[in-house]
Amino acid sequence: MKLEPAMLPENMRAMTPEERQAYVASNEQKRAQIQARLGQLRAEREMYVTEKQREAGESGADALDAAMISALREQAARKSFDLE
Repeated sequence: MKLEPAMLPENMRAMTPEERQAYVASNEQKRAQIQARLGQLRAEREMYVTEKQREAGESGADALDAAMISALREQAARKSFDLE
């Protein structure tokens, strides 16, 4: 795709086409690393939340969040929604 220099961000306008390609490739690589880290953090958070919910369930505590989740699941089931 060919863009006019005026359509490019200010910092890319003075770059040669080769420099632009290198800059874009570098940013793609950084973005991929950030997305991988986000995926890792998301998985860690999910494990943490699951563990805390399990601990709360074992202690017999009827926490507000557990009650809300249960009510939401019941309401969704009545409306034929499938929550994962």
